[in-house]
Amino acid sequence: MTEPQVLPQDIIMLMGGRSRRMGRDKALLELDGEPMVYRILRLLNGVGRPIAVCNPEGVLLPLTIPMVMDHWQDCGPLAGIHAGLAHGREEMALVVACDMPFVSPVLGETLMKTMIKEKKDAVIPRVAGKEHPLFAVYHRRILPLLESMLAEGKDRSVTGFLQQIDTLYIEEVQGWAPWQFAHSLFNMNKPEDYMKVIHQK
Repeated sequence: MTEPQVLPQDIIMLMGGRSRRMGRDKALLELDGEPMVYRILRLLNGVGRPIAVCNPEGVLLPLTIPMVMDHWQDCGPLAGIHAGLAHGREEMALVVACDMPFVSPVLGETLMKTMIKEKKDAVIPRVAGKEHPLFAVYHRRILPLLESMLAEGKDRSVTGFLQQIDTLYIEEVQGWAPWQFAHSLFNMNKPEDYMKVIHQK
């Protein structure tokens, strides 16, 4: 497995969720004494230029990366993707949720290279039929349609949006076993997910 390369992309870290099912801010959950937001930034260091999309309450930890707020409040991750793309500098961006403890820079690089090669609007991993749009690459040309959907206030789901753009789904990474692919996309929604990570990391 080769080392990830620095590619022309932003990294949009979504930290604007309310963490209702977890009951606490997922960005602050610790693994080996390291808050999740720091862990993800460390794992993806060198893959792109990071931007944090935060909720109005802000972040309780010091961050040295740009931080932006959703233009459309309480509109879910689609609004976070919009905010990150709107403030990004590059044509493409890797979106990552703040509750993914095993994010892979190699997978991020693979998604990015696939977008460049296939010239798609979005490249989304899919495992056993489940899509993972919150560790995926998006092109900035989707911004006008994204703004239109959010402004209209109709279907604000990421899944619904992906059906309206040129989306490519990938289900494997060359040289990886299926479990490695799934492991890199694991996310924590509930306390039991967090406990599983602590005991099985």
